[in-house]
Amino acid sequence: MFCPKCGAQLEEGSVFCDSCGVKLENSSSEGNVISPQPQNKNQASGNEKLSFWQKSWVMWVCLLFLTPVGIILCYINRERHTHWKVICGVFGVLFLIGLMMPDNDNNNDKANTAVVQQEQASSTAAKEVKQREYITVSATTLANELENNAAAAQKKYKNKYLKVTGKLGTIDSDGDYISIDDPTNDFSLSGVQCFIDKSDKNQSNFVLNLRKGQTVTAYGKITDVGELLGYHMDVDRFE
Repeated sequence: MFCPKCGAQLEEGSVFCDSCGVKLENSSSEGNVISPQPQNKNQASGNEKLSFWQKSWVMWVCLLFLTPVGIILCYINRERHTHWKVICGVFGVLFLIGLMMPDNDNNNDKANTAVVQQEQASSTAAKEVKQREYITVSATTLANELENNAAAAQKKYKNKYLKVTGKLGTIDSDGDYISIDDPTNDFSLSGVQCFIDKSDKNQSNFVLNLRKGQTVTAYGKITDVGELLGYHMDVDRFE
């Protein structure tokens, strides 16, 4: 028996061609010869000229590297590949898995970019702090002006950047703030509450090494002034 399409030799009683997969509709139940044996091998192999995209190796290369294109070629050449549905299914699943897998390199690049941007922002903020002009004033002066005229003290110092030097009073147990008091008056309530930026490790570490009664200098912005609670400062740095 020989295939009428590609000329390949077949076993007696075959229903499909083992070479090209074509169904042998004219085969008899007794396994008669389907078509005359070709005169030579060249004639058998030359019965069909394949286009470039019909060649099996092209389909497999596309399935491996261009899965959607490979699946399309497999479907077009389904007569040659009797298991084309299985092939398409397997490579389709592999393609979907590849799409859903996380891109670790891309995630790492994003993380590195975020770190660099954060470092640049911190560096810029540090430069701005160093370039600020601070009004130098003692805790004693601030306390006297607040006791003499709270309204004038608020207008003069609120939202201004000050360099305040005085005696360390209260140290908050949570490390949220410290107070700088008038060293000449142990009973004054008109001190400066310095609120600490906990994201700044330098400030947090500085506060941990302080001792009550020692002289401290704080740089920062006065955010509020009151006759009872004194001054509130957002600290930029300590000395």
